[in-house]
Amino acid sequence: MTSKPFSQQKVGGLRSALYFLVVVLGLEKEPTLPVHPFVPPQEVDQNTLTPQEKTTLDLAVHRLAERVRVRSIQLTPLFDDYDRVHIGSVSRSQFRRVLSELELGSLVSEDEFRVLFSRFDVRVGGKDDVDYIAFCDLVSEYAQKAWREKLY
Repeated sequence: MTSKPFSQQKVGGLRSALYFLVVVLGLEKEPTLPVHPFVPPQEVDQNTLTPQEKTTLDLAVHRLAERVRVRSIQLTPLFDDYDRVHIGSVSRSQFRRVLSELELGSLVSEDEFRVLFSRFDVRVGGKDDVDYIAFCDLVSEYAQKAWREKLY
Protein backbone atom coordinates (compact mmCIF):
# COMPACT_ATOMS: atom_id res chain seq x y z
CA MET A 1 0.00 0.00 0.00
CA THR A 2 1.36 3.42 -0.92
CA SER A 3 0.40 6.89 0.08
CA LYS A 4 -0.78 9.07 -2.80
CA PRO A 5 -1.10 12.88 -2.60
CA PHE A 6 -4.60 14.28 -3.05
CA SER A 7 -3.36 16.57 -5.78
CA GLN A 8 -0.31 15.51 -7.75
CA GLN A 9 -0.22 18.53 -10.00
CA LYS A 10 -0.57 22.26 -9.56
CA VAL A 11 -3.65 23.77 -11.14
CA GLY A 12 -2.90 27.03 -12.88
CA GLY A 13 0.34 27.47 -10.92
CA LEU A 14 -1.49 27.85 -7.61
CA ARG A 15 0.02 26.41 -4.46
CA SER A 16 -2.26 24.44 -2.25
CA ALA A 17 -2.69 25.88 1.23
CA LEU A 18 -3.62 22.45 2.50
CA TYR A 19 -0.18 21.06 3.32
CA PHE A 20 -1.40 18.06 5.24
CA LEU A 21 -4.17 16.85 2.98
CA VAL A 22 -3.35 13.32 1.82
CA VAL A 23 -5.22 10.30 0.58
CA VAL A 24 -3.80 6.96 1.59
CA LEU A 25 -5.24 4.07 -0.34
CA GLY A 26 -6.38 1.28 1.96
CA LEU A 27 -6.03 3.32 5.16
CA GLU A 28 -9.51 2.31 6.28
CA LYS A 29 -8.41 -1.35 6.20
CA GLU A 30 -4.96 -0.77 7.73
CA PRO A 31 -5.10 2.33 9.98
CA THR A 32 -1.50 1.87 11.15
CA LEU A 33 -0.02 2.64 7.72
CA PRO A 34 2.40 5.59 7.77
CA VAL A 35 0.90 8.82 6.46
CA HIS A 36 3.16 11.46 4.93
CA PRO A 37 1.98 15.05 4.54
CA PHE A 38 1.69 16.49 1.06
CA VAL A 39 3.93 19.52 0.62
CA PRO A 40 3.50 21.31 -2.70
CA PRO A 41 6.67 22.31 -4.54
CA GLN A 42 7.83 25.88 -3.95
CA GLU A 43 8.42 27.70 -7.22
CA VAL A 44 10.26 30.46 -5.38
CA ASP A 45 13.04 28.09 -4.38
CA GLN A 46 13.83 27.61 -8.08
CA ASN A 47 14.46 31.33 -8.70
CA THR A 48 18.17 32.00 -9.02
CA LEU A 49 20.05 35.24 -8.60
CA THR A 50 23.52 36.35 -9.63
CA PRO A 51 26.04 36.98 -6.81
CA GLN A 52 25.55 40.74 -7.22
CA GLU A 53 21.75 40.33 -7.01
CA LYS A 54 22.16 38.17 -3.88
CA THR A 55 24.16 40.96 -2.25
CA THR A 56 21.52 43.52 -3.25
CA LEU A 57 18.76 41.28 -1.89
CA ASP A 58 20.65 40.70 1.35
CA LEU A 59 21.16 44.44 1.96
CA ALA A 60 17.52 45.28 1.17
CA VAL A 61 16.11 42.52 3.36
CA HIS A 62 18.45 43.49 6.22
CA ARG A 63 17.19 47.09 6.03
CA LEU A 64 13.56 45.96 5.95
CA ALA A 65 14.10 43.45 8.75
CA GLU A 66 15.67 46.07 11.01
CA ARG A 67 12.69 48.41 10.56
CA VAL A 68 10.27 45.50 11.11
CA ARG A 69 12.13 44.54 14.28
CA VAL A 70 12.36 48.08 15.70
CA ARG A 71 8.69 48.91 15.03
CA SER A 72 7.36 45.38 15.70
CA ILE A 73 5.59 45.38 12.34
CA GLN A 74 3.55 42.37 11.32
CA LEU A 75 3.87 41.98 7.56
CA THR A 76 1.57 39.07 6.78
CA PRO A 77 -1.85 40.49 7.82
CA LEU A 78 -1.76 43.36 5.34
CA PHE A 79 -0.57 41.08 2.54
CA ASP A 80 -3.41 38.70 3.43
CA ASP A 81 -5.89 41.55 2.88
CA TYR A 82 -4.68 41.93 -0.71
CA ASP A 83 -4.56 38.17 -1.34
CA ARG A 84 -8.25 37.66 -2.07
CA VAL A 85 -7.98 34.00 -3.10
CA HIS A 86 -5.55 33.08 -0.29
CA ILE A 87 -2.83 31.52 -2.44
CA GLY A 88 0.13 33.27 -0.86
CA SER A 89 0.87 35.70 -3.67
CA VAL A 90 0.00 39.26 -4.66
CA SER A 91 0.64 41.30 -7.79
CA ARG A 92 3.77 43.39 -8.02
CA SER A 93 1.82 46.63 -7.65
CA GLN A 94 0.03 45.24 -4.57
CA PHE A 95 3.41 44.22 -3.12
CA ARG A 96 4.70 47.78 -3.53
CA ARG A 97 1.47 49.19 -2.08
CA VAL A 98 1.71 46.99 1.03
CA LEU A 99 5.31 48.03 1.67
CA SER A 100 4.32 51.68 1.22
CA GLU A 101 1.37 51.34 3.61
CA LEU A 102 3.71 49.82 6.19
CA GLU A 103 6.13 52.74 5.58
CA LEU A 104 8.75 50.32 4.26
CA GLY A 105 8.58 51.20 0.56
CA SER A 106 10.95 54.16 0.91
CA LEU A 107 13.67 51.80 2.19
CA VAL A 108 13.79 49.92 -1.13
CA SER A 109 15.22 51.33 -4.37
CA GLU A 110 13.94 50.46 -7.85
CA ASP A 111 16.88 48.13 -8.41
CA GLU A 112 16.16 46.38 -5.11
CA PHE A 113 12.48 46.02 -6.04
CA ARG A 114 13.59 44.39 -9.30
CA VAL A 115 15.74 41.91 -7.37
CA LEU A 116 12.94 41.24 -4.86
CA PHE A 117 10.59 40.55 -7.77
CA SER A 118 13.14 38.19 -9.34
CA ARG A 119 13.71 36.29 -6.10
CA PHE A 120 10.06 35.94 -5.05
CA ASP A 121 8.53 35.60 -8.51
CA VAL A 122 5.77 33.04 -8.93
CA ARG A 123 3.59 32.47 -12.02
CA VAL A 124 -0.13 32.66 -11.25
CA GLY A 125 -2.68 32.54 -14.03
CA GLY A 126 -0.10 33.43 -16.68
CA LYS A 127 1.26 36.51 -14.90
CA ASP A 128 4.17 37.15 -12.57
CA ASP A 129 3.18 37.65 -8.95
CA VAL A 130 5.18 37.94 -5.74
CA ASP A 131 5.19 35.12 -3.19
CA TYR A 132 4.67 37.24 -0.08
CA ILE A 133 4.78 34.28 2.30
CA ALA A 134 8.37 33.45 1.32
CA PHE A 135 9.23 37.17 1.48
CA CYS A 136 7.72 37.57 4.97
CA ASP A 137 9.48 34.41 6.15
CA LEU A 138 12.85 35.74 4.99
CA VAL A 139 12.32 39.18 6.54
CA SER A 140 11.20 37.56 9.81
CA GLU A 141 14.25 35.29 9.81
CA TYR A 142 16.58 38.28 9.37
CA ALA A 143 14.69 40.26 12.05
CA GLN A 144 14.99 37.39 14.53
CA LYS A 145 18.73 37.10 13.84
CA ALA A 146 19.14 40.83 14.46
CA TRP A 147 17.10 40.58 17.67
CA ARG A 148 19.24 37.70 18.96
CA GLU A 149 22.44 39.58 18.10
CA LYS A 150 21.20 42.60 20.08
CA LEU A 151 20.73 40.37 23.13
CA TYR A 152 24.31 39.15 23.16
